[in-house]
Amino acid sequence: MALVSRLPPTKFFLHDNARIPIFSSSPNRTPNYFSRSKSVLNVPPTTIISCALQQGPASSASSSPGQGASEEEELRVVTAIQTSYNDIVIIETREYRALLLDSTQNVHSIFNNGPDKWTGSYWDEFAALPAIIPRDGPVAILGLGGGTAAHLMLDAWPGLDLEGWEIDEVLIHKARDYLGLSALERPAGRLEVKIGDALSPSPEASRRYAGIVVDLFGGGRVLPLLEEEETWAELKGRLMPGGRIMVNCGGIDIVRLSWAPAWELNPTIRAMRAVFGGGSVAELCWKKAEGYNYMALTGPLPDLDEWASLVPSQLRDNVRQWRRWARCNLRAGCGDSCPPDARRLARVRPRGMEIDEVVIDKAREYFGLSALERPKGRLVVKTGDALLPSPEASGRYAGIVLDMFCRGVMLPLLEEERTWVELNRGMSWKKAGQNYLALTGPLPELDEWAGLVPSQLSEMIY
Repeated sequence: MALVSRLPPTKFFLHDNARIPIFSSSPNRTPNYFSRSKSVLNVPPTTIISCALQQGPASSASSSPGQGASEEEELRVVTAIQTSYNDIVIIETREYRALLLDSTQNVHSIFNNGPDKWTGSYWDEFAALPAIIPRDGPVAILGLGGGTAAHLMLDAWPGLDLEGWEIDEVLIHKARDYLGLSALERPAGRLEVKIGDALSPSPEASRRYAGIVVDLFGGGRVLPLLEEEETWAELKGRLMPGGRIMVNCGGIDIVRLSWAPAWELNPTIRAMRAVFGGGSVAELCWKKAEGYNYMALTGPLPDLDEWASLVPSQLRDNVRQWRRWARCNLRAGCGDSCPPDARRLARVRPRGMEIDEVVIDKAREYFGLSALERPKGRLVVKTGDALLPSPEASGRYAGIVLDMFCRGVMLPLLEEERTWVELNRGMSWKKAGQNYLALTGPLPELDEWAGLVPSQLSEMIY
């Protein structure tokens, strides 16, 4: 058996904690869940397995039996080998071949068997880069892998002068044999493959480029060197005038809700902004790709409509999602680059009311509530019945959040009109999982609202 990633065609789940159930021939046996610690290198080629991938964390509150189950599909292990850099596994289905690397078995390359080469994942983003860089210079891919980005870029831009860097020579041989890489290489194609460390300051790596694609991972993580400012200063020096770098920055290490945008928690973007974001005009852009990955692009934000008109139609919506990096630190107060409404969020003074004092004590002890409270934070906690007309509950608020349940049901008072009699200025609603949410007041302008909240929330606004 082998550890494989199976999702609907052109959709790939790259989360570090993905669990892949491998089904045995017995239909009544419980699936065996492989993790990154289990080896696949003893799997002989041509082994046939059936598998399905659980797409994201399961929730007993929102999932019914059988809901979201993937169809099983036969996969063939084409090759599996260990090198000094990687554990290499290439698997095959009727629709594609996929390259899985290192102990995490994340998908690093995909090669579709049909005429449509688009993946629906971050590799597609790289194919938009040639439209906004000088036309007379070469483009480098640092981290060629199995060549997915090269396939897409040369398919969209056949005349591109492309140079691909990969440190693992055995991986290149496997990509030539099984992932169509040899068809891209010179003299028949436009790709020149370089074997070596793309980040080393060797003469081989000192060429000047119109564009650089960076997709460097090891052990399931972005290479540590990409989290250092010196690396980006050196890569900036490899660009021709007007050149740009596009980067797969991976995900974020800390999953938390913060008024700081999620992309500011990405250590690679933090290192890049020190090099490219320090001028009067920020020369750094960002976006969230399909799945968990964040992308970065150096240089000023292009005219998105013009950029979209220059790329293949499959990329136009992707291109319009890029945003200019702007300084924003709501904890310390915003700089001039933040809009006035965003600066106002720094002055929010939340108050929380809870009827159960023991719950508050436990939240302080185990859920970090005390870190939010004054004087260090901005939260004022009140203990009591928030619906009683007491002096403690009679304050006037700019906004009220109601989340009041007891023994699994909403408080009966919230089902009485008299509780809501003063909130008669209109109402909006949405569905959140199995729950429905209501918002008083007229419906806000959704694009403006989404632009003011942390990026983790922007999609929820719609």
